[in-house]
Amino acid sequence: MTPNRIRWSISILSIAALIAHILWPLVTLDLASLVLILVALIPWLAPVIKSIELPGGFKIEVQDLKAATEKILGSDAEPIQADSTNIPAFFLRSSETASVATLRHLAEEDPNLALVGFRIEIERRLNALAAKHELVTHEKSAGQLLRVLQGKYLIPPTMASGLADLIALGNQAAHGAKVSESAARWVLDTAPKVFNELDQLINRQRPSV
Repeated sequence: MTPNRIRWSISILSIAALIAHILWPLVTLDLASLVLILVALIPWLAPVIKSIELPGGFKIEVQDLKAATEKILGSDAEPIQADSTNIPAFFLRSSETASVATLRHLAEEDPNLALVGFRIEIERRLNALAAKHELVTHEKSAGQLLRVLQGKYLIPPTMASGLADLIALGNQAAHGAKVSESAARWVLDTAPKVFNELDQLINRQRPSV
């Protein structure tokens, strides 16, 4: 039986049960009967349950990452094309190349690892920014650290919002949310720009007191 037929069967049975309840309101089912009915339905519901993507981060798609990176990069959030001959010099720095190469290696193993690695690289840069401004970061999570930096006006609000989204998505990926292959490719293609934005904040000269 196909998932569509199963859905229709469930709907018809539910409506039939409702009609029966209206016609014979005194007929009730005890808890044991309801449990047995549920157990009987589980094998038939499995294909439907498997095909449903629940909201709230159970699957991470390109649009989730795109919405987050657009907050950081604005209109410049389009991925860097691998065959581009007009890539700015900062994208070719050894540190950036090493970071992205690591993410690419992780993505070959598992798309989830690419997003988790992306989150780790973001957290590493947040720690570097905090260290530059002599902020205490011991035992702070990436989200807590980001709030501290934003509170000190070291990261613009919109950029902080995008970074918070990326950190949250990375946490979801680390805890089992499935990352699509296209989402992993988006991470690889846009990571250099995100890293560059953070590096610019780190390398910005501190105002003299």
